[in-house]
Amino acid sequence: MTAIESPLHFVRLIVPSDHSDIVSDYLIGDLIEGVEIRDGGKSKIEVCFYLPRTETENTLEKLDQYYSEFFPGETQLEREIAEYDQRDWQKEYLKSARAVVVSENILVRPSWVPRTEVSGFSGDIVIIIDPGMAFGTGAHATTQLAMVVVYNSIRSGERVADIGCGSLILSILAAMRGASFVKAVDIDQLAVEISAENARTNSVNDKITIERGSTDLLLDDEPYDILVGNLLREIILVELDNMIKVTRPGGRLLLTGLLETDEEALEEALRARGVSEWSIVHQDEWILFDIVLPA
Repeated sequence: MTAIESPLHFVRLIVPSDHSDIVSDYLIGDLIEGVEIRDGGKSKIEVCFYLPRTETENTLEKLDQYYSEFFPGETQLEREIAEYDQRDWQKEYLKSARAVVVSENILVRPSWVPRTEVSGFSGDIVIIIDPGMAFGTGAHATTQLAMVVVYNSIRSGERVADIGCGSLILSILAAMRGASFVKAVDIDQLAVEISAENARTNSVNDKITIERGSTDLLLDDEPYDILVGNLLREIILVELDNMIKVTRPGGRLLLTGLLETDEEALEEALRARGVSEWSIVHQDEWILFDIVLPA
């Protein structure tokens, strides 16, 4: 039997919103190559992915063990498992993939969905991202929050840092909006490889440098005008000092991946570092901090 005929399982996990990034990051970082994030309603997120049928039990056992260690006392994640033949999956995947109109100015589309098939969009930014490979296809609220703010914030010629770049969607947007240089970093090697491919697909690879790692890779660089990060609260708090160091005085940090319940913790962290100017943008239960550093 050839690989393309190998039967698959489609797995749908129901995850609390404030746990979804941790679950998804673990899956992509340690177990599989990609997930799809869907709105699950009522503070829930659906994390969906495909597995070879022979690997399903072992993979989910590893996930359950990780989840119970990370969230002691939590019940096992609710899940649905269905069988798919890969040939059927490929057909369904192509049919179900859709373009995402993020705002009146921003469209994210799979490579096989022509812009002409997207009704009601006449904006100036069209980004090609094939879903299912990594985070950041424009469907998740935190990605949309960040994209809208980045679109409205970037000025021509600015230097931008993208921390935890995922599929590179925010870096691509910054380059399209006129950033002269973007440095994108991610700790996941798969994300780095996909980011490089997406930069070439969107013809912005001459403006973007992509490296595996985190904020420490920026410490010796010329200061950045804007730093963006769609990250977990815990990572933001750990990396906040470096984020401030690598951004010029008067520059901006655009930080999301945060829930409304994270607001107080980040505000306390900013005040402790002498930062007093910021605004907060909301979408559903998610928030984005738009932070202006002291001049």
